[in-house]
Amino acid sequence: MQLTDLKNKLEEGNLGDDPLVFKYSDNKFLCEQYVSSIVKSKNLSILYIDSLEELNSHEDLFEEVNRYLYVWHTDKVMSAILPEHKNLVVICKDPGANECIEVPKLINWQVDDYVKMRLPGLSEKERQWLCGVAKYNIYRLEQECNKLSAFIPADQQIIFKEMNLENMFCDLNNLNIFNFTNAIIKKDIYTINDIISNILFYDIEGTGVVTILIRNIKNIIDIQFNSKATAESLNMSPKQFAAIKYNVGKFTNEQLIKIHEFLLSIDYRLKRGDLSFKSGTLENNNQMVNYLTVKMLNLEL
Repeated sequence: MQLTDLKNKLEEGNLGDDPLVFKYSDNKFLCEQYVSSIVKSKNLSILYIDSLEELNSHEDLFEEVNRYLYVWHTDKVMSAILPEHKNLVVICKDPGANECIEVPKLINWQVDDYVKMRLPGLSEKERQWLCGVAKYNIYRLEQECNKLSAFIPADQQIIFKEMNLENMFCDLNNLNIFNFTNAIIKKDIYTINDIISNILFYDIEGTGVVTILIRNIKNIIDIQFNSKATAESLNMSPKQFAAIKYNVGKFTNEQLIKIHEFLLSIDYRLKRGDLSFKSGTLENNNQMVNYLTVKMLNLEL
């Protein structure tokens, strides 16, 4: 039987009691989804078993068959799965000599579609961001779907934004303020665009960007303006010195001076209270990050 045949039988409500063997290559998620569908379609309860002997040990097999869907997880099936093994589902990587249903590896667009089905209240941008930071790991996404799907679609976006503001996705998010400032220094337009386009989802605080950039630009100036500079003379570790030296030459000396002066002026105005860009005031914070990025890249200082 092909997976499409099984799907059609479930949709038509005419799936019989014959045993099914699922063969997966990547993970068991799709297999488990089909098990849930079979249980629902046939109004059964799941009973997990560890071997065929456990299934055969039931004294009144026919009575039990009417109540349970038996599910057996195993790496390799060494025994023959027989027609009399009613309401049995085997989930394995190697079915041995048994006929099986090949379950393909999930690809990204299928994962995205699944999350869309589970969380219809999220925008496309929010959904794709969540899938991306989870690296399309279906099990981790299922955890987040389970949390958010408890709310009606109209509330899912609100809860999602609140969860993100409280850094509840921080373990997923591999881009942070240091990735952002490094991308600016390196003129990495791809990373900059990714972060700016999804700024709501990243823990990037404007005043922190200013502080880090001032330090980084000053370090580049110390090395770029002095060909004799060494790690020892600048009180740096050799590793830090080498990392900074890698960024030497990306800006001209004149540009570095302008950038440094610009950043110091922003820092002065922040400390004096002329500007108020707190992480709690999200809109102002994001505007500041956008402003700093544009000024740094355009050099219209």
